[in-house]
Amino acid sequence: MISYCTIEGNHASTDGGGIYCEDSSPTIEYCLFKDNDAGGSGGGIGLEGDVNPEIRYCTFVDNQADFGGGINCVGATPDIINCTLYNNEAMYGGGICCISNAAPTIKNTVFAGTPNGYGIYLMSSPNATLTYCDFYDNQNAHYAGSTPPDIGILVSVNANGDSCDVYHNLFLDPVFVDPASYDFNLQESSPCIDAGDPASPLDPDNSIADIGAWYFDQSAPQIELSNDLLSFPDTYVGESSSLSFTIYNTGTADLILYDMVNALPNIFTADWLPEDSLIIPGDSLVVEVAFSPSDTLLYTDDLVIDNNDVQVSLALEGQGLAVSGISDQGTDLPSQFALYPAYPNPFNPTTSIGFSLPVGGKVSLLVFDVSGRQVTELFDGWRPAGRHAVSFDASSLANGVYLVEMRAGKFQQTQKLLLIK
Repeated sequence: MISYCTIEGNHASTDGGGIYCEDSSPTIEYCLFKDNDAGGSGGGIGLEGDVNPEIRYCTFVDNQADFGGGINCVGATPDIINCTLYNNEAMYGGGICCISNAAPTIKNTVFAGTPNGYGIYLMSSPNATLTYCDFYDNQNAHYAGSTPPDIGILVSVNANGDSCDVYHNLFLDPVFVDPASYDFNLQESSPCIDAGDPASPLDPDNSIADIGAWYFDQSAPQIELSNDLLSFPDTYVGESSSLSFTIYNTGTADLILYDMVNALPNIFTADWLPEDSLIIPGDSLVVEVAFSPSDTLLYTDDLVIDNNDVQVSLALEGQGLAVSGISDQGTDLPSQFALYPAYPNPFNPTTSIGFSLPVGGKVSLLVFDVSGRQVTELFDGWRPAGRHAVSFDASSLANGVYLVEMRAGKFQQTQKLLLIK
């Protein structure tokens, strides 16, 4: 077995610039054949005689010969599976040439960018099989010689809905990442993804085999939270209470946490460090959040978790209580409706806006620009009697003066806000 080798810059005066096999049938896998040449045949690999090697997950690029720039088969019956042949050149068969009843089985393989001599040339070799392959941008023609009947006639569609011939071959741009820099990974838009033989072994991400030597990794993380809401117990001003939640990775790739942000970080504080950022599949992370009220308000916030899956958020709420011996005019409940000045103000880009309700009821908080156009709705719903606070995130708004208006029954009050970025 020959595995994970780079075979580059070799020359043979006759056959097999990189490897020559006669009366031997090795397995050659995960190898790169680059810039090899032969004066006769098989710039990358030359095969001759009654041999049946298996060549899989190999890349052939910039190889040259008279016959078979990438691979030449003389009477051989190799299995060529999940290979990528790009920019190989020959008079006959820039990618592969088959001579003297060679009968290769070629599957899940890309023939692309052949500058001369066809993608594959079958010379007196009518028993070759070509299935689930992709042919693209091969000069002269994709194939020539004693080709399988009806190859290249688009009569069907594959599982992805792309047009293909009776052998499930495609004739589309494989959409490599950067072939000029020898990066033959597939981009997300490649038609080769999941277009290989469904009977082939699955790719490492447990998806259907792709076409070519380099599969597109479809594994992905999946973030899940143990809670939608953390509702903290009533907490005295100047003190703290803590609750925790768990972040789970239920996907098939590493979950990376980039950041956790909220509008009121001095009120709700997540205990999270960058060294906790990686969560492997099936693992989890417990995060503790502290609630430290600075006033006798009902605080609400959202902890936004930025990661390499979908962005998720956790609702936070907690009521601040007056410290014993200190009260609001002798009672914990306010005596009148009020809209408190925002803090901070000026702000960038978030601020907290407090309000009080002597009785429970419907309340709305609206933000307008100076022309009177409503730009956002901070809250619209029922709240119990008490002191409350909402956060205002103006990240998407331009610098300038804004007005926040509170409406509760017949009560209406407006405060000026100054956003400075």
